[in-house]
Amino acid sequence: MSDSKSQSHAESWMHDFVSRRDDAIRRQQPEAVSELYKYAVALDRKKLWSAAEQVYREAAELATRIVGADAHLTLTILHSLAYLLDSSGKQQEAAQVYEAVLPGMEKLMGEEDPETLDVMNNYACTLDNLGHLNRAEIMHRTTLSRRQKIFGMTGPTLISLNNLGCVLDNKGRYADAEVIYRNALEMVERMAGRNDRRTLTVRNNLGCLLNARGKLNDAEEMHVETLRR
Repeated sequence: MSDSKSQSHAESWMHDFVSRRDDAIRRQQPEAVSELYKYAVALDRKKLWSAAEQVYREAAELATRIVGADAHLTLTILHSLAYLLDSSGKQQEAAQVYEAVLPGMEKLMGEEDPETLDVMNNYACTLDNLGHLNRAEIMHRTTLSRRQKIFGMTGPTLISLNNLGCVLDNKGRYADAEVIYRNALEMVERMAGRNDRRTLTVRNNLGCLLNARGKLNDAEEMHVETLRR
């Protein structure tokens, strides 16, 4: 994209943002904040992450002012902001936001609500990235247990199982991680098929672990199978 086009695109989203933000400030209604939040999500999906972060922050500030810090809308916006911060390499700030959001979600929605468990799962992943492995393991095990109770061994539960394998892998508990990865791979293949993105992720994780453990033939088999898909 040329510099002139980039500048034009930036000016376009900024104009839209200012218009929506000013409308939300003028109306002082949750619906207006929701519209601003949806705009941030749209920017996020377009991979305009700096713009999305700015709009998420403004939306969160307005939501706190209009509906309160503990309102579902505010917590939802902050969850999206934390996820974006983590994806942008700002894990320390993301962890701080998650630390504020999780108790609010637990109180508002309950400890076993799917949204609460999404926050806990994402927070645990951020802690894993920061190297806080013991706390990450505890949170992944808690999320796994609660998701299994609610969903059975379906999609969200298998994501938690894979994430637990990751943190055990990072802790050097390779034998435990291998068992979990193999169980997760068997179940996700049965549920979603061999070509599903989640299957490929688990298979790749298992392949990397096997390679690190010196099981080179098994690792090669996993990686070749992944590349074929």
